[in-house]
Amino acid sequence: MTVGTITTGEPGTKVIVENVGTSSDVILNFTIPKGDKGDQGEQGIQGEKGDKGDQGESYTNDGTVDLNIKSLQLGDIQTIDISDVPDGRIFIDRKNN
Repeated sequence: MTVGTITTGEPGTKVIVENVGTSSDVILNFTIPKGDKGDQGEQGIQGEKGDKGDQGESYTNDGTVDLNIKSLQLGDIQTIDISDVPDGRIFIDRKNN
């Protein structure tokens, strides 16, 4: 006797065992109905640490950038001209009050 296929049937249906071979060379195909969903199992053990990822791409600005700033309090200053700043750099330091 040989086991042929094992198939999941619809919930609530009956188990079907079918001989798809011969009486002297039995091959049984099984259809077993899907059962109810079980409870969630326990958390598995932590896996091993994976390999370090590839270096990310760097980005060089082409000279134009749009900033969306939610809140900025600089007194009456509304525009900062980067050409007036040494090395074209602006540093913003956030201080918690």
